[in-house]
Amino acid sequence: MDKLDQYQIDGAAFLAAHHRASIFDEPGLGKTAQAIRARELVRAERSLVICPAGVRQVWPYQVKLWGRDNCRVVKADSVFDMVAWQRGKIDMLVMSYEQPTMWHKDLSNDFFDCLMIDESHYLKNPDAKRTKAIVGDGSGAGGIAGMASHVWCLTGTPIKNDPADLWVPLRLSGVT
Repeated sequence: MDKLDQYQIDGAAFLAAHHRASIFDEPGLGKTAQAIRARELVRAERSLVICPAGVRQVWPYQVKLWGRDNCRVVKADSVFDMVAWQRGKIDMLVMSYEQPTMWHKDLSNDFFDCLMIDESHYLKNPDAKRTKAIVGDGSGAGGIAGMASHVWCLTGTPIKNDPADLWVPLRLSGVT
């Protein structure tokens, strides 16, 4: 296992100390490692990661690299993976941004410990289906995020086009 740098340890502690938080570090500074360590600090038993489809295969590797517990991680390839996670056979389920839209009904009625939203700038449009599935009505009610004890947004590019791009991560962080 590689050792975290002090700023990553501090970032993990920051996330763990807040039920709703965001990390907007530059790309390549280890936001994933910080989230993995924060998950361990809060002793999360069931975690959900939402990320771009092309990044899903990275999370299981990163958990093995940075994690200290024996977290069972599965990339969601079918609804059966989600059911196994809901039944406690999997500790961390990693899904793409498209999957919460399809499985919203099942996910929004199930409490879990930790939601990590990787590349959270993908949720910049509050009217998009995936944003509504995750954020809900804007307050978190009715969305998947409302079912998690901890919600952490991770991105190196929080504002891509307009300052309004920050609305969703700030809303999920409890700021707005």
